[in-house]
Amino acid sequence: MLDKKRRFFGRTFPDLAITCYTPSVTSLTRPAVAERWILSIAVATLLERLIILKTKGTRRPAMSKRVYKFTSAYYGLMDLEHRHLKLSTIDDLNDPFDLASVDTTDPQISDALTAFVQHFRTNFGLLCFSRNWDNLLLWSHYGASHTGLCLGFDIPDKDGQGGEYDMDVRYQPSLLQIRRREDVNFDLANRLLRTKHESWSYEQEVRVFVGLSDPPDEKGLWWFDFGPHLELKEVIVGAQFGATNLTALTDTLEKYGDAVECSWAYMRSDAFLLVRSHRPHSDVYSSSQSALTPHRDTP
Repeated sequence: MLDKKRRFFGRTFPDLAITCYTPSVTSLTRPAVAERWILSIAVATLLERLIILKTKGTRRPAMSKRVYKFTSAYYGLMDLEHRHLKLSTIDDLNDPFDLASVDTTDPQISDALTAFVQHFRTNFGLLCFSRNWDNLLLWSHYGASHTGLCLGFDIPDKDGQGGEYDMDVRYQPSLLQIRRREDVNFDLANRLLRTKHESWSYEQEVRVFVGLSDPPDEKGLWWFDFGPHLELKEVIVGAQFGATNLTALTDTLEKYGDAVECSWAYMRSDAFLLVRSHRPHSDVYSSSQSALTPHRDTP
């Protein structure tokens, strides 16, 4: 039976630690049950191939790409201080259709999707980035209404096996459809991980999937450390960054030296656009400074 599991889609896969759904040999003769099982295997297999192994190596990838993480000042400064980013779990995501972008009118498909989501919840996390730093809505929604920070990272262009290290999210107006058994394939699993409604297209999201191999911290959170696979290169200060956070920002960035570039976002005077400059906001320096205070959001 194991050999049959490992040879779907015309290729052989390694053993998978899948506990979400395991049918009996007899039940696999029923097409609906077999279809549900194949979908679960397809998605879980893709996840196993996409995860990043959190090694302690220091080897720098040959090629990289720049991605951006928006955050409030409080949590951004905490990330800079501890040199890590929090891994999101499926329960942290703000779109209820995330990882559920398929038509589930068919109860068999609904059951398979439920099994997949549960498998993801207990085994995987992800890092979410954007391709651009200057989107007004991203600053508003994730950068604490332009009072926060945007962290620019270089991540590998390819993984160690020559495959894609990250995934660009794809946006479309309708749910994915499964009309025939032939539709349940590796491509469907790939699209399930990266498909969102077109209303989210402004995010230009990039995803990196990570296996939750280590235990969480005392608060039940997982973290991904800065390093060769997540190399901090720049910090962009929001256009409405407050003076109360200036001392903490300055002290934290001094520890990085010249390795990290700091710039400040400004509103253009002639258009609904942001530009950046190495010149700090004059009102920040002219205002009084006090201790860092947290924003209302949570990590």
